[in-house]
Amino acid sequence: MEWQPIETAPKDGTEILVRGPGLLAVVFWGDINAADSEYGTVAHEENYCWLFSDGHNDPFHYRAWPYLTKWMLPPA
Repeated sequence: MEWQPIETAPKDGTEILVRGPGLLAVVFWGDINAADSEYGTVAHEENYCWLFSDGHNDPFHYRAWPYLTKWMLPPA
């Protein structure tokens, strides 16, 4: 798969490889409050953004997301 415009990236929780100026990361589109959902937090569209996981304390808001330009599925 080749790099695609970030506007076409899937927003269904699929992990994708993204790039932007000086960065490369695996992220997924999700609710920043997802970790609190078991406590009754209601999901709101404005809470959704690109998130990433470090495998320990997740999810994290990917603060560079406004600068993302391209995406592709990670290599198998």
